[in-house]
Amino acid sequence: MRGGATLCDGTGVNPTAVSSLTSEGNASPQSCIFCAIGSSDIAALVDLDPFRGPTDVWLDKMGLSVRRENVAQWTGHKLEPVIAAMYAEKTGAELVPGGGTERHPDIAWAVATVDFRATIGPAPVVEIKNVGAWALRHWYSGAPVEKVLQAQWQMMVCDVERVHIAALIGGTDFRIHPVERDEE
Repeated sequence: MRGGATLCDGTGVNPTAVSSLTSEGNASPQSCIFCAIGSSDIAALVDLDPFRGPTDVWLDKMGLSVRRENVAQWTGHKLEPVIAAMYAEKTGAELVPGGGTERHPDIAWAVATVDFRATIGPAPVVEIKNVGAWALRHWYSGAPVEKVLQAQWQMMVCDVERVHIAALIGGTDFRIHPVERDEE
């Protein structure tokens, strides 16, 4: 890492880092997340996420969203450690869980919550994806654009040059998609 992001407390953005964005000056971590843009928001904000759009992000930030975790998301969270272990075995990487939300050192509203960090390995950040059979077509020629945008945002926030997207596709096809930093 060149400069590096600031690790937040896992419940949201570091309150002292974004207090200038709130009128009270002492916002709770939960309320600070409403004024932050995360790596999962980027593709939706530019209308390239097939599941969310700019309005969904606005509803989330305003605390008005009624979305709940669906079965695919629940399964993905449960399988994250398994897919991470597959990645570690395949690459020789030593992984540790991401550890919470990180904030860009100079842009208080830019945050990312990475899945895993590699203490040893080919990429400092590893994003884990469990891809169901219904989404296979989106992964034929590599990681979909919304996942690449997520990785690019993570690289900007965490100040790293590479993210690997480790994907278990359809339950049997394990792939690693390297994404290199692109400043443009």
